[in-house]
Amino acid sequence: MTWGILEGRGSFPSKLSVNLTWESDWKDSSRCLVAEREWTQFTILWRVLAEDPTQAEKFALDWQRMSFKIPATVEYVEQGDQEFLDIPGVVGQGPRYMSDPSPA
Repeated sequence: MTWGILEGRGSFPSKLSVNLTWESDWKDSSRCLVAEREWTQFTILWRVLAEDPTQAEKFALDWQRMSFKIPATVEYVEQGDQEFLDIPGVVGQGPRYMSDPSPA
């Protein structure tokens, strides 16, 4: 038996940066780390296997909504060129870090 292999269907590794804006009561949340108390925005890095960048964004935002019920936007998607014959989906979530709240 082979686990997670699909015949003739390629997935590509993607890195995504997802930006969120904290709600006003974030600093009182049990999920808020001490170093994050003054943050107003943050970014989380995601790694996924996806057939294309659109699918990569969908996976990251769907999983992000399970973690935080606040609006999120994808800042960038970087899709690799190495093809995997595996089931598309989330591979992992990276650390969160403070985002610059001012427009670029």
